[in-house]
Amino acid sequence: MDLIDEIKEDLRSEQMRQVWKNYGKLIMAAIAVLVLGTALTSGYKQYSQYRASNDAALFDQAVDLADAKKKDEALKQLAQIADDASSGYKTLALFTQASIKFKDGDKKGAIEAYDQLANAGGIDPMYRELATIDSVSIQMDMEGANLDGLSKRLEPLTATGRPWRFSALELQGLIAMQKGDKEKAKNIFDRIAKDENSPVSMRMRVQRVATVLSY
Repeated sequence: MDLIDEIKEDLRSEQMRQVWKNYGKLIMAAIAVLVLGTALTSGYKQYSQYRASNDAALFDQAVDLADAKKKDEALKQLAQIADDASSGYKTLALFTQASIKFKDGDKKGAIEAYDQLANAGGIDPMYRELATIDSVSIQMDMEGANLDGLSKRLEPLTATGRPWRFSALELQGLIAMQKGDKEKAKNIFDRIAKDENSPVSMRMRVQRVATVLSY
């Protein structure tokens, strides 16, 4: 694994921890609905709870299929969830689809899944922007990649206050490295390292890379 691949692997790990930190409560709530049953009398709330429990069951089945190496069946189930489920499970389904395809070597399919999520309506911008970052991180390694275009796609995500600002900046630095523009890459990494709001693990990582680029 070369330096760029190692950094991207660390970046993906950080991103997935954040995703599950946010959606873990949603999954546990859905499990609670399955165990406790419908406790409220409002017809609409009953329907909403039923739908959440149904979405949870379908998602759980899809994960079991994936764990059992039944990839095609898992992807079919996830596609159904992405089409029919509430926004929370739609998001989980699309991320899981993309992950399965990427691990299976289907980079084009993974990119399509991430881009579908990035462009989807009714989904928290935080997760649409994460999908954009994941899509770019795959595309930048593909033959004939438009690196300038990918870096430009990340630019809006680097604005102050954006949830994945530092991840987007780090990817822009990696793209600069890939283009051979060490000075630009070093400037980006120094910017991240000096910002006290950036994740500690990322600051340590980019400081190491900036040191390598200095030689």
